[in-house]
Amino acid sequence: TNRLKSSYSIVTTALDEMEIPYFSAKAGIFVYCDFSSVLPQKDFEGEARFMSLVVKKAGVVLSPGEAQHDDHPGRFRICYAWVMPDAVREAMRRIQLLVGDIRKDGWEDMEKRSKGKGCRAM
Repeated sequence: TNRLKSSYSIVTTALDEMEIPYFSAKAGIFVYCDFSSVLPQKDFEGEARFMSLVVKKAGVVLSPGEAQHDDHPGRFRICYAWVMPDAVREAMRRIQLLVGDIRKDGWEDMEKRSKGKGCRAM
């Protein structure tokens, strides 16, 4: 339980730093958060493009909201219960770098860079 609290805090602190909204939890194994502000377009295709970029550039897998039957594109589940806090910390560091790069450089540049070279997030 201390490990869960620690991992939850790592996730929510990183989301706060990125200004990504999320639903606060009293208990559970994941945080449900809203990355819609960084989608390339505000639909499920944009959600899929963001998910693909997170996997390719950050090496992190999130559960997309569409798979949860959410009608709001851009919401994702971040599960923190099955890995150690250090792994959660590293995953959130990579997501933070990626979100920062998207906000700084825009989507077109991010997708071009994801097709070849390594990425800053990994």
